[in-house]
Amino acid sequence: MSNHHSQFFASVAAVALSASTAALAQQPIPLPGITIESATLEKATVAKPRATKPAETDAAPSAMPQQPAAPAVIAGSDTRGGDTTTGIPQAQIGSAVSVVTATDLQQQQVRTTADALRTLPGVSVAGYGTPGSFTQVRIRGGDGRQTRVLIDGIEANTTKDAEFDFSNLSPEDIQRIEVIRGPMSALYGSGASGGVVSIETKAAKGPLALAFRTEAGSFGTKDVAAQLSAGNDSGFFSLTGQDRFSRGFVVAPDGSVKEDTHLQTLGFRSGLNLSPTAKLDTTVRYTDKRAGLTGFGDADPSPSKPYQTADDSNTRLVERTLLAGVRLSWDQLGGALTQQLKANYNKDVSGNDINPLLGFLAGTHSFSRDESSRTNFGYTATYRLPVAPEFGRHAITGQFEKQSEKFTPFADGDFFSGFGGDGISHQRNQLSGAGEWRGTFADRLTLTAGARRDVNDTFQNFNTWRTSASFDWKEPALRPHASLGTGVKLPGLYDQYGANATFYQSNPNLHAETSRGYDIGVEKNWLSGQLKTDLTYFRSDLHDKINGLGGFDPVTFKSFPINDPGISIRRGVEFSAQYQITPALFFSAAYTYTDAHRPNGEAEYRRVPHGYRFDTRYLFDDGKGTFSLAAINNSRTPDVAFLNDGSFKSVTVDLQSYWLVQVAASYKLQPNLEVYGRVENALNARYQEVYGYNTPGLAAYAGVKIKFDDLLGNKK
Repeated sequence: MSNHHSQFFASVAAVALSASTAALAQQPIPLPGITIESATLEKATVAKPRATKPAETDAAPSAMPQQPAAPAVIAGSDTRGGDTTTGIPQAQIGSAVSVVTATDLQQQQVRTTADALRTLPGVSVAGYGTPGSFTQVRIRGGDGRQTRVLIDGIEANTTKDAEFDFSNLSPEDIQRIEVIRGPMSALYGSGASGGVVSIETKAAKGPLALAFRTEAGSFGTKDVAAQLSAGNDSGFFSLTGQDRFSRGFVVAPDGSVKEDTHLQTLGFRSGLNLSPTAKLDTTVRYTDKRAGLTGFGDADPSPSKPYQTADDSNTRLVERTLLAGVRLSWDQLGGALTQQLKANYNKDVSGNDINPLLGFLAGTHSFSRDESSRTNFGYTATYRLPVAPEFGRHAITGQFEKQSEKFTPFADGDFFSGFGGDGISHQRNQLSGAGEWRGTFADRLTLTAGARRDVNDTFQNFNTWRTSASFDWKEPALRPHASLGTGVKLPGLYDQYGANATFYQSNPNLHAETSRGYDIGVEKNWLSGQLKTDLTYFRSDLHDKINGLGGFDPVTFKSFPINDPGISIRRGVEFSAQYQITPALFFSAAYTYTDAHRPNGEAEYRRVPHGYRFDTRYLFDDGKGTFSLAAINNSRTPDVAFLNDGSFKSVTVDLQSYWLVQVAASYKLQPNLEVYGRVENALNARYQEVYGYNTPGLAAYAGVKIKFDDLLGNKK
């Protein structure tokens, strides 16, 4: 480590020591309880749980015990004003789950959802340079397409390539993120073989209010966001808009063109309580992204540049996404039966737009695009068996879904005739049925078992299953937990039917990936609940992995996707710790060891073998001020590069290890007026997440937040 790096850490340590000395005088309190909503099929009751005596809790089969409210000054706690009791207490969840709250996002001043996920064990992030470039999240060494992404219960992955581009997702209106690691296809079907990222956007409570935020900083960044919201016992609504622009930086190592990003987001969420036992929820989310798109390769081979890298390009990426969903939920039989009907829609339109000069030379406006969409209809019912408490609490859930996926590649203009786009629409349909049993015995042992059947019209049918166990051993404050299940991943429609391009062609003969995985770990509470640690071992065996460039046709000189024969292995260890040192001082750490190999024994690309994360947050001046320090270290990581000698032959290279440090602070000048600032990449590290693509250096930002709590003046 260089001398100025050492000086920086010494200065930060001095600040942290001073803060902790003052904070230790405060009364320590335990970490707040956490509930999990997306690790089970079981649906929470619509009716709010009534306050009951402890002896009556077991007798109420439909109600979860009310969690005690955490003091507002706890660093890292979830202080949302909405419902915190829906879902299952984490002590009853056998899967490995991590939660990021709106408070975490706010205190760390997270501006991209991918950065929020970097904090978690088992999760790695790779982006192609600028904030608007394709950004992929991998769980436990899997591929990005093996991560199912849900936003308010709507599947957000595209049907084109089954990926989700996290550069499209602003965290501005996010209330909560749950990351479930391990095969979850028994709950969510294709695409959940690696894990699930479930995102809940903000609900509202209270009179009509307006929140406004603006910031500016490095790379010509300008960011404006606003939220209008209101809620009462009859319902709520929340309308959020954001416009973020960055002039960007030079991504190509030998380039001179800055790649800019312009992201606009509009989100609407509402809930209507039709009765004390019925509610209607609606979500609509629209994003429009325009970003500079870096090229790749070099037309002039050079001995000083052995591998091809990103190069300047006048191409721009244009992408628009629309997510819409409606859910009707209602209780019957005194809350023993909860049912839900849903209808979801996902549409993504993405394309490459060429510089007008090139379009003029080509005699066309030069634009290509791909359109993909998904419609999903479902019915879910949860029945809680009315048995005596001594026989445990049992819930049985059944689910039926009908889904249709479409994909159409277009090319407008002769310039793109060699890059695909035949305008032919392709569609595939699926019918699914799933069931799950969850039982809790003596408030200690929780067992879960579930299975799913997917009936496809273009693929063979699949059965997936999953089991999990959690034992809340209260006396030594230990919680052993484990899960075991299978996964499936259908090929993306572009892999099957994408129009043949100059250097790439689709493969309609691909078949689905299948996997089996398990994890086993132990959670331990220390210091009367102030400190919690978790250590977990995981392994997953993947069959028929889809290799996007695995095949080559010597006649057409085109690459095409194939199913790799054999088994790809992912295994490793996850460790996490959260320590509420005092009510105002919070510390967390995470470490992941990942060993991911292809069937031939070669290491998978861009899987970080050793990843570390440290986070400290301190609240001062009675909670008016917040100081946050985050540090991430990724070890040397294998990646793929292509020789710059005209052969385009691939070779394995190493991405160098690096530290990323972010410092953030905020202060409330008045209850409704807050100023804030942060420094990203404080050590000015030079690093790459994808070989040949530069990343941003030292950057600083500052902004202000203003809130108007009661626009109508009805507050009592």
